Amino acid sequence: MANPDYRGVATSVDTQSARLISQRAALDEKPILRTAMLRLSGEAILVLAGELDLSSGEQLREAALECLADPPEHLSVDLSAVEFCDCAGLRILEWVRLKAEAGGTGFRLLGAHPRTRRLLAIARADELLAACGMTAPTDEGQRARIPR
Repeated sequence: MANPDYRGVATSVDTQSARLISQRAALDEKPILRTAMLRLSGEAILVLAGELDLSSGEQLREAALECLADPPEHLSVDLSAVEFCDCAGLRILEWVRLKAEAGGTGFRLLGAHPRTRRLLAIARADELLAACGMTAPTDEGQRARIPR
């Protein structure tokens, strides 16, 4: 029996996923992610509400670039109204953190839901955990274990 050829399947699935996300975003009456920026004496606060995932990533990037165009001393990203965050959302938050710090701007996360903090811990996103005011687990026994 010949082995099935799975080459191209991942690309096809990724393309279909992207298309479904685009269609979902087009059908929704409200945006998946809403952003607002506040400026307070040297600090910019980027307030997020909704879902932080692959479909909302570009919107967060644009909002972050707008905040950092006139670099504040500190950039705080308020996640208290974020209802959902996945690994794509974490990658975007990490991009924002790196962009801020590259320009000499301090970075922190505010109001991260326990599910989001757990995702940060599982993903071993130590710098983002630190930005939440949490320390990363140092003992291997404290880290999430995924059966092999």
